[in-house]
Amino acid sequence: MGSDSKNKRLAENTIYLYIRMLFVVCINLYTSRLVLEYLGVEDFGVYNVVGGIVSLMMFVNTAMSGATSRFITFCLAKNDVLELKATISSAIQVHAIIALFILLIGESAGLWFVNSQLNIPTGSMFAANWVYQFSLFSSVIAILQVPFNASVISYEKMDVFAVIEIVNVVLKCVIVFCLVWFSNRLIAYGGLLFIVSALIALMYVVYCFSKLEGFSYANRYHKQIVKEMTIFAACDLYGNGTFAVRQQGINILINKYFGVAFNAAGGVATQASGIISTFMNNVLSAFRPQIIKEYSVGNIPRMSKLMFSECEILILFIGLIFVPLFINMDFIMELWLKNVPPYAVIFCKILLVCNALSVVTQIVQDGIFATGKVKRFSFIAGNLNLACLALTYVFFLLGKDAKFAYYAMLICIISQTLVNSYILQKLIKDLDMKKYLLNTIKPFAIVVFSLIVLEFSLGEYTGTWRKLLVCIVGNMAIIIGVTILLYPMYRGLLIKVLKNKLKRDKYE
Repeated sequence: MGSDSKNKRLAENTIYLYIRMLFVVCINLYTSRLVLEYLGVEDFGVYNVVGGIVSLMMFVNTAMSGATSRFITFCLAKNDVLELKATISSAIQVHAIIALFILLIGESAGLWFVNSQLNIPTGSMFAANWVYQFSLFSSVIAILQVPFNASVISYEKMDVFAVIEIVNVVLKCVIVFCLVWFSNRLIAYGGLLFIVSALIALMYVVYCFSKLEGFSYANRYHKQIVKEMTIFAACDLYGNGTFAVRQQGINILINKYFGVAFNAAGGVATQASGIISTFMNNVLSAFRPQIIKEYSVGNIPRMSKLMFSECEILILFIGLIFVPLFINMDFIMELWLKNVPPYAVIFCKILLVCNALSVVTQIVQDGIFATGKVKRFSFIAGNLNLACLALTYVFFLLGKDAKFAYYAMLICIISQTLVNSYILQKLIKDLDMKKYLLNTIKPFAIVVFSLIVLEFSLGEYTGTWRKLLVCIVGNMAIIIGVTILLYPMYRGLLIKVLKNKLKRDKYE
């Protein structure tokens, strides 16, 4: 496949995923508001903290998911059909074992922790146990789904991925409206989400077996492939495990020190700030397979070009979302939720900054995963995750309020960016990571400049709707304008488009 063809596919996949993001974000924001309204702050907090326990146990699957996606993409790049079939079969077998392992741990240690260690109101304990069971079985389904989901992405079938995920969020929105039919809405919500997860998994399975060329399952044990995938996942296990411990450990610490109302605030903030991470993951999903494939065939110059371009584009596009959200967060939260949980706004603002900065390190992480040498990366990243959790605990012991947990996350992300860049430079000598980090200064400076200009110019601007509109339009104008001035590539593209337009007008 030529470079032009690859770039065309990359552009198409990015568009598909962008359309998916618009649907997902809009529906998720609306759904989150309804869930909080129907469940109430207390039950919503219970759902977040109980569901978080299940997420904590999923770190094994997260590590294995990265290994699965990487190995399937590698096989596709080498165009080895036999190895591809063996890899897919091995991935399905390994994930079945992981699902059984998570189920056993969840029904023993996890169940004990929910009933004896969490700060859950007595009247909500019965519902909390039901929610825990539904969350656990939804997670088992998610584990079994990984090889199919990873295959769709590795084959770069982003149009199919986008459609299935849009169906997913639409169904999740529909079930929220169904909650009015149930007396115990918390239990009903957990049960209906479980049904949706089963339906979505079935869609992935049917599509992979019927539409993906070379996708098949053979009930045969491929020792070497399983060994390689397991070693890769084992090396990444520490990093993923400690990340899960960090995320849910902070959630549990907030629960212990401040109660379920603050868990609700954290849940709302995570969903609102997730707009940026959703967009980021969409673009990363479009670029990631090609980054891995270029490394697998030794095309480091194009791999480097993809990483540099991806980073600049992502930061600038994220800025278009970040600035209006950050400036208007109070108004947006009130418009979205009506009854905003305490601390939700400040939590969300800090998480917005965290998600924006994580762009840089996520792209570097994809480069590290392409090499397959993740041992050092996992060890250092894991230690930083634990340090973040320890720092949060120290903050709380010193009497600091809940927002300092998110400040600790911000420190962790900045540290990981620097460390990951150093590791990738050691792994691939031809990549100039110093230049990569310096290149991020320009797009970030454009975003910060837009934020400062609008923050000062709007001031106490009357009319919240007008302020939001002016902020969005002004932000787009500043970022696009300054980008064209500072980047010759984009300036040249604009000039080319204008020249073509003038030529067409002349002949017409």
